[in-house]
Amino acid sequence: DQATGERNPNWPNNYIDHVKDGSDKADIILVSSHDVVRNALVSNGIKFTLVYPSLEMKDEYIQRYKDRGSNEKFIKLLEANYENWIKELMAQEGCKHVVLQPGQYLSDVVDQIK
Repeated sequence: DQATGERNPNWPNNYIDHVKDGSDKADIILVSSHDVVRNALVSNGIKFTLVYPSLEMKDEYIQRYKDRGSNEKFIKLLEANYENWIKELMAQEGCKHVVLQPGQYLSDVVDQIK
C-alpha cells in the first residue's frame, strides 16, 4: 500500500496473478527481479527471461542511477549490494538469462527476450 508502506498480505500471489492476467495482452511484461518474485514465477510455471548487467558493470550502473537522479540512499544500497545481487541473479534456475555487457541497455537485447 503506497499510503502506509505496508505490503499487500497476498504478496507475491497477487503480483503473479497480475502477470498471468497480462500475459495474453502483451508480448513482454517487465516485472520485479526480487527473489520472491523470481521464485514465484518458477513455481507457477511461468517462463521468463532474466536480464541483468554483468558483474563488471558496477561502476557504470551506479553512474546510470546517479545520472537518472536516484536518491543517495538507493545508490549506497546498490554500491553495497551490487555483487551479491548480480550473483543471486546469475544463480537463478528455471529461466533464460541475458547478461548485459558494458554500454548495453534492455532495448539492445529485447530481441533475445521474446
